Amino acid sequence: MESPDPSSALPSLAVGTGPAPPAIEDLEFPYCLYAWACGTEEEADFLHYGLWKDGTESGKQAQENLALLVRSLIPDGVERILDSGCGLGRTTADLTRDGYSVVGISPDEKLMELARARFGRHLPFRTVRFEDYADTDAFDLVLFQESSNYIGLRTLLRHSRELLRPRGYLLLCDEVRYGVKGVLAFHRRDLLVKLAGCLGFRLLSQRDITREVMPTRAWVADALAGNREEIIRRFRPRREDVERELDQFLEDWDRHTAAFESGHFGYEVFLFQWSGTPLSRLRCALSLAPAALGAAGRRFRRG
Repeated sequence: MESPDPSSALPSLAVGTGPAPPAIEDLEFPYCLYAWACGTEEEADFLHYGLWKDGTESGKQAQENLALLVRSLIPDGVERILDSGCGLGRTTADLTRDGYSVVGISPDEKLMELARARFGRHLPFRTVRFEDYADTDAFDLVLFQESSNYIGLRTLLRHSRELLRPRGYLLLCDEVRYGVKGVLAFHRRDLLVKLAGCLGFRLLSQRDITREVMPTRAWVADALAGNREEIIRRFRPRREDVERELDQFLEDWDRHTAAFESGHFGYEVFLFQWSGTPLSRLRCALSLAPAALGAAGRRFRRG
């Protein structure tokens, strides 16, 4: 499969023939507010961070940059992809246009309704949790773009292995946490890599892009805080608690931003390949021992 052409990133939008899709205000919290923030310049396409390279002029452009980076990491020979946690469906549509055979899944039916309406009901968007998804054909690559932290780490790795063909790939682009500090919101980076190795995944590449994605946090916070009255006016007919939800979102967002700035959180991209040979129980236990001992020590100190 040839590398995607950035000039052809935007797929043509197909007009859905079913019922009217839900409005942004109808999405579940916090997707409704994040989608609104990402769409202040024009209609939101993505629900993920942006990559702010030199010359990036907008949040929309930054999101396109990150989407193109992820697509550029897909190895040669990949044909069939599972886009797990596909959001508004744009990545699934782009990959399909690039010539891949793609299935996009999400447990959120309203997001899937929007994806079908925007990109065509002929695309295979499925409303299902990753943990429950099954397919008769194996995938060459499973993609998680800011969706891995909704799933237990062992479940994510084991079920990815079940869905992949021999020597298939796992591409993961997401927030991570470092060490023992910080809110338990994200997977620990060291445990992710070590447990993946235990379960037979070989790390092919890794890239820390925390610095390049951090401006996204200010972009989203400014869009929401700076348009508070407009958001309340637009959302209140459908969401009576919009003020509380907005305050909660911004409070959580600021707390996480502080954790990024202190070095407790980060944002990385990982490409793994399923080797077909898990480590023995003993080797896996030894690999995970430092983390396990650290957790035991913390419990002991707490008494």
